[in-house]
Amino acid sequence: MCDSRSFDNRSASAPGHSDASSCAQAGTATSRHSREGLGLGPPHIMTTSPPDPPIPPYARQYEEAYLRAPVGRASIRAEGVVARANYSLADFFGRALAQVEGASVEDLHPDLRAALAESTTESELEVTTPNGTRWLRVHISPLRTDDHHIVGYDLYATDITAVRMAEAELRRREQEFHALIENSNDVITVLEVDGSWRFSSASGVRLLGYPRGYDPPGGIFSLLHPDDVEPARRAFEEVIAGKRGPSDAMVLRVRTADGSRHLHFEVVARNLLDDPAVRGVVVTGRDITERVRAEEALSLQNARFAALVEHTTDVTTVVEDRDGQVVITWASPSIEPVLGYRPDEIVGTDPFALIHPDDAARMVEESANAVRSGTSALVEYRALAKDGSYRLFEAITTDLRNEPSIRGFVTNARDITARRAAERQAEQLTEVLEHSIEVVVLSDAKGEVVWANQRAREFLDLGEHHHVSELSSVESREKLREVVMPFVRRHGVWTGELTLRTTSGDEVPVIATVQGHRERGEIVLVSTIAHDITELKAAQRRLEYEATHDPLTALPNRALLQEAGEQALARAARRGDTTAVLFLDLDHFKAINDTLGHDAGDRVLVELARRLRVGVRDGDLVARFGGDEFCVLCESVENEAEMLALGRRICDVVSIPMKIHGREVQIGTSVGIALDVGGRTSIGALIRNADVALYRSKRSGGSRVTLFDESSMHGAGDGVDVSA
Repeated sequence: MCDSRSFDNRSASAPGHSDASSCAQAGTATSRHSREGLGLGPPHIMTTSPPDPPIPPYARQYEEAYLRAPVGRASIRAEGVVARANYSLADFFGRALAQVEGASVEDLHPDLRAALAESTTESELEVTTPNGTRWLRVHISPLRTDDHHIVGYDLYATDITAVRMAEAELRRREQEFHALIENSNDVITVLEVDGSWRFSSASGVRLLGYPRGYDPPGGIFSLLHPDDVEPARRAFEEVIAGKRGPSDAMVLRVRTADGSRHLHFEVVARNLLDDPAVRGVVVTGRDITERVRAEEALSLQNARFAALVEHTTDVTTVVEDRDGQVVITWASPSIEPVLGYRPDEIVGTDPFALIHPDDAARMVEESANAVRSGTSALVEYRALAKDGSYRLFEAITTDLRNEPSIRGFVTNARDITARRAAERQAEQLTEVLEHSIEVVVLSDAKGEVVWANQRAREFLDLGEHHHVSELSSVESREKLREVVMPFVRRHGVWTGELTLRTTSGDEVPVIATVQGHRERGEIVLVSTIAHDITELKAAQRRLEYEATHDPLTALPNRALLQEAGEQALARAARRGDTTAVLFLDLDHFKAINDTLGHDAGDRVLVELARRLRVGVRDGDLVARFGGDEFCVLCESVENEAEMLALGRRICDVVSIPMKIHGREVQIGTSVGIALDVGGRTSIGALIRNADVALYRSKRSGGSRVTLFDESSMHGAGDGVDVSA
């Protein structure tokens, strides 16, 4: 009989087994071990049992089921020796069944001894077998007699290796996922349904600088750029409402922790409020700041390129070979203002139809040679404009057939029609200047001669490395430095007189125009055009001489006397000197003209002029006042006596006989003298005073010298008679 009380605990320790099956197991075990002398029941049962009854057939079936059960089973004696076990338990420990039965629990696993306790225990064991490591969940329940004495243990073991491996794999995947989240460059944020912050990944710390677990005081939206706040709120509401999904990305600007800048994030959101594991809105943001900047730079570059293409005066075309036919596939907008064609009018046409027939073959050959050699050779040709005229171009062709975005030959052509015309005009102007009779010299800002025409080269003996200062006289060199160039720098151009030095050393007066030519506000070139005025100067001197000298006697005339007198009196005023004017009038000169003729009279005047120049002091000015009247201007006069002596000497010189036309002629002269001390009298007054004194000499009979005084003004005065 089975005492059900002895198996209560065992039944509890073997989930899934009924009391009846437990009793059947116990009965089977008792019958078997009684035969083997290993009884499991209480001692009084095992010692007083009657002879074994016959084993029923169902007990054998149960025995077989016990041995081959998928869970491990064992009966353990009180001293800890395995009395009976099944194949699964033996397999769990990597042993044969015979090695398990009779073995102590310590032999199976060190932790099993501690599991043999007063009550049911459950433990997990890690078992190392030749086939690998297993994890077992072990239930051990004590077997008791009626008096609760423990006579053995019932062991129930399940293999949880697959569970533990699955758990380990799950943990590994969780750790891997966590590492991916933590090390991802994307910022992953979980928001509550009201938009409040719950969690952000570590990349938020790295990228934005906010501390881990930072909950913005103003909410997550306060971190956005002010212009992005409302769009972000509307998008969040659409995510909550199910109107926006992970495929609907948007770009938001997020402020960094130091507030110095905003980073651009491409943001997607997924509503996982119904997911028990999340229950929130997952927002994933990818930092695309560099991409945005690159796109902005690319956009700016494209816009700049488009603007350049739109506004450049160069014409760019792309030519491709399509099915054996060469056609224009693209043309820049600049072709319209240059040649008159709209780009769409020439796309798809033969490019050689636009090239002058005489230039086409040469243009193709030279361009092909440049492409083959990899050089950037300029090719000139004439292109047909829409109005039927031809424009001159220079072009560079580049082979970009291997460039996916082009796949053709690119020609950059520049209209040089105006430049060639200007060059021809410049050549013509240079030719004109080269053969000009004017001296033309170009010099740089430092004064080094860079070009000179033929006249300048021959006239000034110009070669290499000449400085403009070497071409002029000392005075003109100083004038160029102190006057001309400062004026040119201020006003751009100067015109005036300079003196050049020729190859023979002669100094030649010129009228020169000096002009500064500027680039970016700085003078880079100075042009000088000089005209030889030697003859003009001679004529000018001749005219000046004729204007101030008597043509007959070559003596200074009245105008020069007046000018020289003013200057002399000015000097006298500064020095306190005495100045004198001697006024002469020939006596009986009219008789010579009447008897011998005017030619004889002229000869007398010429001879008298010569004698007067010899007879006066050094520095005295002898002038013909008019007719037979002469004046002598004397400076630095010592006293009246000196002038009276000079007057007498003049009378003596004049009275010396002379031969005119074979006849001896003798004439006399009267002299009037006027003095000024300190320049107090004007030259006009001084001459008038001398004339008054002369008049007095004439009235006294002539051939006399009279000194002016105030009484002379009233008809009285002293005179010195020199007639005898």
